[in-house]
Amino acid sequence: GKQSSVINPESPLDFLTQKLGRVGEYELPSILVHSGHGDEHGFQLANGKRMSKDFIELLEATEGVIELFFADSCHSAEFASAYELIESKKVRTFVGHIGMGDESIDVHTFKLYFFDAISKGECVGNAIFKARQRLNPDEPASGSFVLLGDPRTILSLTRLPQLSQNSSNQ
Repeated sequence: GKQSSVINPESPLDFLTQKLGRVGEYELPSILVHSGHGDEHGFQLANGKRMSKDFIELLEATEGVIELFFADSCHSAEFASAYELIESKKVRTFVGHIGMGDESIDVHTFKLYFFDAISKGECVGNAIFKARQRLNPDEPASGSFVLLGDPRTILSLTRLPQLSQNSSNQ
């Protein structure tokens, strides 16, 4: 299948919004990871602007599909739902917070466990379950991250962003 490309520079949404809409010049990444401030109306970009409905219009004008959009931002699931990211057919699977995002170490550990499972070929739905189970074996349904879209999505990764200093030792 298609090999996944990963965008996770310092400010991935700023980077992406500069590239979108250039038909034929740029294709959407397979994975988009965003960590930052957000609410049900959009995500705050590094330049202080807010990404909202105009982002959806840019997505629709760009080739390709984002297989996994992982948003570690408050109310990101509400934003994705309100602006119909999944229905736009430009985002296949979305993982984000419902309500306020938790900034505890558990959230960061969840991301590590989630992307570890993804890198081992797990589908997104199983990766979420396994990450939750590793964090809280007694109640794996806990946590504020939710999945919108196709839980069966499996990504063929050529590489993942470095998630921790110890990732090269594994």
